[in-house]
Amino acid sequence: QTEHGKDIILSDTWGYNVKNQAWLKVTTTTSSTKEISGPTRVYHSLSTLYDTYTKDGSRECKILSFGGSTSENDNVALDDVNSLFELKIVENGGKVTGKWTLINPATQLKPAKRNEHVSVSYDNKLYIFGGMSGSNVKSLLQYKDIWMYDASENVWQEQMPKYDDDGIGSN
Repeated sequence: QTEHGKDIILSDTWGYNVKNQAWLKVTTTTSSTKEISGPTRVYHSLSTLYDTYTKDGSRECKILSFGGSTSENDNVALDDVNSLFELKIVENGGKVTGKWTLINPATQLKPAKRNEHVSVSYDNKLYIFGGMSGSNVKSLLQYKDIWMYDASENVWQEQMPKYDDDGIGSN
């Protein structure tokens, strides 16, 4: 928080090296000194889509960031968003570089704007559950829905779980 009482929402990007137990600021793919900035968000979710070694021995990781709230419009209240960003990180020779990209799905169908939801990835898909939106008690909405983003197809799809008589999901 600033001395004037305003919160500061950051957009810097850091990586943690477990082996060296050290935090590193992620730099752009074009400059070893320029740090990358991601979307300015709070109450968003991050999920690793994949983390693998490439043929040349470098390591590549793709992380998806969905939703959250932002104050980019200089509003006193936060604005909920439903944007999806991809962070592609490459580690090669101890240097970590990355690039943020806004993902524009192939269709207009996507989850409602929300914050404080949860996400998990599995099989090249991102799943989000729940969350809420609204800036005051009168406008507050709470979600109990499940959405899936298929990274291969670049589409969102609402999931409708089916339940057996015993209340345990069948798919």
